[in-house]
Amino acid sequence: MSCEKIIEKNLMLNVKSEIDIHYELSEEPNILPLSKTIVRQDEIVMVTPYIPGRDLYKFMMAKKPRHLTEYQAHLVFKQLLSAIKACHDRGIIHRDIKPENIMINPSFNIYLSDFGLAVRMAGSSH
Repeated sequence: MSCEKIIEKNLMLNVKSEIDIHYELSEEPNILPLSKTIVRQDEIVMVTPYIPGRDLYKFMMAKKPRHLTEYQAHLVFKQLLSAIKACHDRGIIHRDIKPENIMINPSFNIYLSDFGLAVRMAGSSH
């Protein structure tokens, strides 16, 4: 995101929160790791590892029929619950869980991404 837009829209605290939360969760197996953050004069870049595959929405839209099998849904849902539990165990609420924010690789491993709307639960000690 461009620094100009962040300053213009007064989003610096939001971006800092997103980065802090993402770093905190990066060691979890079903969270897309945040490798590093690069702050340039005109932009902030969040670097994540390359995940071969695509997001869950694009994956489903490319299938015929456009849905998961029961077994595929079981694999995705089990891993998604693990990611949500990791968030909640740290007092974090994602608030934007949707197929576009779930990366899926060819081995059916999923990674929850995009912590831009995530918040800490009131009273959380983390």
